[in-house]
Amino acid sequence: MKSSIVFSFIFIALTFLCGQEMDVIVSYNSFTGDPTAIIQYTKNGKTELIRGHFTKPSSDNNISVVKRFSGDEQQFTINQTNSMQAQVWIANSFADDDLFEESMMTLLQESDVVVLVNDHKNRVSHKVTIPNEPGMIFLAGTISDGTFYPTPRMFPKLRLFQLNAIEAVDGTPLKDVKADIYFNGTLITSALTDIKGEAAIQLKEFGDYKAVISKDDYVGSEYAFRMDLNEIPTLLRVPMTQKMKEVRIVLTWGNFPSDLDAHLTGPTPGQGVFHLWWANKVLVGGRNFLDRDDTNGYGPETMTIYVPAKGVYKYAVHNYSQKSSRNSTGLCGSQARVDVFSNGVLKNSFYPDPGKTGTVWHVFNITDDFKIHPVNEYYHESDSKKVFK
Repeated sequence: MKSSIVFSFIFIALTFLCGQEMDVIVSYNSFTGDPTAIIQYTKNGKTELIRGHFTKPSSDNNISVVKRFSGDEQQFTINQTNSMQAQVWIANSFADDDLFEESMMTLLQESDVVVLVNDHKNRVSHKVTIPNEPGMIFLAGTISDGTFYPTPRMFPKLRLFQLNAIEAVDGTPLKDVKADIYFNGTLITSALTDIKGEAAIQLKEFGDYKAVISKDDYVGSEYAFRMDLNEIPTLLRVPMTQKMKEVRIVLTWGNFPSDLDAHLTGPTPGQGVFHLWWANKVLVGGRNFLDRDDTNGYGPETMTIYVPAKGVYKYAVHNYSQKSSRNSTGLCGSQARVDVFSNGVLKNSFYPDPGKTGTVWHVFNITDDFKIHPVNEYYHESDSKKVFK
């Protein structure tokens, strides 16, 4: 035991001296299971998976798989962590459709999986353990712009489509939201969300899917997604808004960054100009356009133009969590989505371009005739008051 500890210390010291900024070590008890560690790596708009069971590195050789020194460990080293986005997943490698048994749902816990991330650049280490709940795949955390953020979450199955439906105004879960799943144009299955607003559907085929989301008296929506050979869960967080005439703008995102902020500027009825965000909740025509601010990830952040005035409205998203990182890719790697509703229908959905740098995403403008014009501009700004140029 002492010799292995000394060896691990030497290994970590050597990686630091060789310029490697971070290493990820996944340890487990191979007598009770053989988990697979996977790093989902996104760079320049392309995503690839590096698996701990193999020796193949990332295509740019930035992430390498270290040869395992025992059957109870998988290791990765990362050379450059700035301006990169990656997630660390642990999957039950025995999860085969033909061999699956319910007892396998606890194999990851029984294997005593531990994820150790040594961040040499920031001189800090993180230890993440498996949550005490059944599941086939585990998200340990996110690497974003040079820092590892533990975001532990267990998912019940591989090859999973998981819907989380929420009320756009207050973020509460919505029960009995229907998800119709289409594959190659054919309806293959349907599900309703439970009291937590969740529905989990396991998919059998790899390829392109469409999810049609609906609920009585709410605006319906459609989302395209792809299930590829990596089998990592597809997560869809859908804000539902009741049918209304006003323009409602809803921002949602993934588990990281924890705090994206919606910003809206436009005309006031008195021919002035307002700039609305979480710290500047100004009333416009006697109404508060900011319905909800979120600071703990996922969203929603919701704004509604209740008293429209003639003029141009501008909408932007600010990466407040990483506001000081000039070359941050965190916003574009955040799985952000902006939905615009009006007159009882979903008018537009916007997604950031992969690989873009900047802490501000100027998403769109609304013109005098209330038409939505995409802008899709990215730039850096740390000061919330100066988000709009």
